[in-house]
Amino acid sequence: MILTGMTFAEAPRMFTDLKDTHWSKSNIDYLSGLEIISGYPDGTFKPENNVRINEFILMTIKSLGYHYDSKSTDWAKPYIDKAIELGIIENKEFPQYTADITREQMASIVVNALSLNEIRPSNAMDLYVRNDMKDYHLVDDYYKQNVIDSYKYGIVKGYPDGTFNPSELAKRSEASRVLVTMLKAEERLPYENVEAKSTLMPEWYKGEDGKDTTRMVKFYAPIFNGEPVNELVEIGEHLVSVQDQGKGYLWLGYDPFSQEYYASGYKSKAFYESIDDVLSIWEQSFLFSERKDFSFTVRPMELTHKYRPYSMTLWKKSEHMETNETYEHYFLTRYEAQIKPIFEILFEDETEKAWGYFMTGIKHTGEWSKIEETINGRTFYIGYSKSGITLSFSLKK
Repeated sequence: MILTGMTFAEAPRMFTDLKDTHWSKSNIDYLSGLEIISGYPDGTFKPENNVRINEFILMTIKSLGYHYDSKSTDWAKPYIDKAIELGIIENKEFPQYTADITREQMASIVVNALSLNEIRPSNAMDLYVRNDMKDYHLVDDYYKQNVIDSYKYGIVKGYPDGTFNPSELAKRSEASRVLVTMLKAEERLPYENVEAKSTLMPEWYKGEDGKDTTRMVKFYAPIFNGEPVNELVEIGEHLVSVQDQGKGYLWLGYDPFSQEYYASGYKSKAFYESIDDVLSIWEQSFLFSERKDFSFTVRPMELTHKYRPYSMTLWKKSEHMETNETYEHYFLTRYEAQIKPIFEILFEDETEKAWGYFMTGIKHTGEWSKIEETINGRTFYIGYSKSGITLSFSLKK
């Protein structure tokens, strides 16, 4: 996190009522040393006192590196104005800034502040968090997403009994701990569900140098009708394991916001990397799209769709084939080991029926035709012509 204009005091202030054994002393000392928090005129800190909304906003804005010398009696106003300017809070969100802050309000403020400099966590785990939070229904609708994200960031979390207690008033010691975890990522404990099936998928993003780069992030099985849809993870695991087998090459990507993952097929890794050598970003984008053989997409947000969450578009590009080679031979040589196991996961004992229809589309050289059937309890749809194929499968009904 970039801390604009952060200043460091030589040493934390010593508070007369803060014992060395207090659970939050190290947090309070750390923030005091950064001049983010201060005590009372009598030299005390009063760690168990409630925190007011304006106090927490001030501490949060200071944690972002902004410090104001206010000559006004309303010492918090420049910090509140900055919080509104940055979108951390909304204008008139709080009727009284001098009111004590609740846990859900504190979570919302710190999550909005943190998301200014860090990507919000994937919402793939939202349902897991909601299911584990026994009093989720008590969270104000306005704060629900930020409370969930606070779990995923590992900042404001619940209690051992599974409750969050959204309306409980936050203590000064608790607020200190929350701000330290906002500043120090290594002290966070992001939410995990060890029982949830997951796999690592590549997420593409712009690095500091402006170039595309990847990091592996967890994709969790989405919950549908109260149960995890583990087959989405199994297919993702398969695609990662067969990305490059020396023949057809799969470019893989995962979007944590839409939760979609996708694979684009290129006839070889060398062929794909030759596009990456093109200097113009616009030309690269055009060639990546123009030269791929197919695109396979999994959309977890469309689990109820009649023809999804699985879809595939395939282009029969004769210029990508070797001399005297049929398109069937071209496709099977490069991609059968990567694509057929997906059919096996989804269609089980009826794999050959579904694969047979796919091969019909691969071989077809005439005008547009289509097949729609229920195979292994799923809607199977394929449309095909001499130029390409459109394929989609639903969940098992």
